[in-house]
Amino acid sequence: MINTFYYSILKYSHNQASGEVVNLGILFCFPGEGHFHFSHPDNLKRLKYLFEGFNSRDLQAYLKSFNSVVSKLGRIQILDRDDFSALISERLLTPNGSSLYFSKVEQEQIYIDVPQTILHYNQVYLEGYGYQQVRKDSDKHDERYILHKYKELLSAGGGNRNLNLFYKEGVK
Repeated sequence: MINTFYYSILKYSHNQASGEVVNLGILFCFPGEGHFHFSHPDNLKRLKYLFEGFNSRDLQAYLKSFNSVVSKLGRIQILDRDDFSALISERLLTPNGSSLYFSKVEQEQIYIDVPQTILHYNQVYLEGYGYQQVRKDSDKHDERYILHKYKELLSAGGGNRNLNLFYKEGVK
């Protein structure tokens, strides 16, 4: 249980008739750590481009309020998804069909550690607000790859010139 966490995505629908929904934040619960965290973009300019006549003032007030509530939660014992769902509807936002709502609570395994987990989920669900995707493990290269690339460059001729190109392109 210590390695699991719960999260719910804060969603915004400017016009429910259109069916368009935008992720606006993520609420995390790390039961093993006794820690809650609410992530959201600092700037909502993206929504101004998506929705004509959008005014961010009300949403900014909600986000500020959610931050305040989450920072005061302290060590509330959360045993399962239902407990976390109840906490969301009792302390943050009651499900009522409005344009702002939290998604169904999901349970996952912690990704490396708590800060890396938060970063990863921010990058996945809030990417359009300036968060960049995490580089995949397949993009990382170990010493064997680097040594192989180095030997290729040496055997290709040109010696230093090729090594300088290798350096400038960067090692992923």
